[in-house]
Amino acid sequence: GARIGDAAGLTGAWAHVGNGRLHLVLIWRGLADHSDVDAKVFVHLVDATGLIIGQSDGVPVNWTRPLSSWKLAETLLDVHVIEFAPDADLRGAMVRVGLYDADTLARMAAIGADDQDYPQNAVTVPLSVVLGPEDPTDRDRPRDPL
Repeated sequence: GARIGDAAGLTGAWAHVGNGRLHLVLIWRGLADHSDVDAKVFVHLVDATGLIIGQSDGVPVNWTRPLSSWKLAETLLDVHVIEFAPDADLRGAMVRVGLYDADTLARMAAIGADDQDYPQNAVTVPLSVVLGPEDPTDRDRPRDPL
């Protein structure tokens, strides 16, 4: 859980990686009624060196729910599909998420559950590679990370 600015809480995320795409669902919770800042969401997929290898920016919930429309305690699911090069090395990759003021481009403060500031005002989450059960017929086939 993280607070971003005074209006948004990032309470969870779900991700799936396959075929050169990261499918990411962010779970937001409104922390205020009708914020006066219409921030945009940024999602950066970064490799182990910190290089951005894919990104998404936009108004939450597919450009339909600016922060000014959020209500206190409302939960929103915000889907992002991020393309990256098929040969990208995802070992050690991370996802960085935050909000920024569309007028000034300034990032909103991102604060963890322990009241510590996130570096670069971005919640950073490592991607974990999970392999499915092994199928003896495809033992030599490369697996997509989930």
